[in-house]
Amino acid sequence: MTKTLNAGESILVDGDAILAFESSVTIDVEWVGNVAAICCSGEGLFNTKMSGPGKVWIQSMGIDKMRKLFPPTVVKKSDGDSGDSGGD
Repeated sequence: MTKTLNAGESILVDGDAILAFESSVTIDVEWVGNVAAICCSGEGLFNTKMSGPGKVWIQSMGIDKMRKLFPPTVVKKSDGDSGDSGGD
């Protein structure tokens, strides 16, 4: 997602969701959770506050979550031998 922030406008996002942002955008960490949020929902205590003016690019899923969802597949390379010894 691409979002153009106006001067004074801000959004609160998970730090893992940030792809890029223009140098005019300011970044701050904001307390958003509590101990119950960590223990019960797996969420963190902090999110990233991005304030304009400027353009930000964010993604809906962090790279670690994406790797778990789409694990790499291992392809075995065949050497042409079927494993049969050729005997009777």
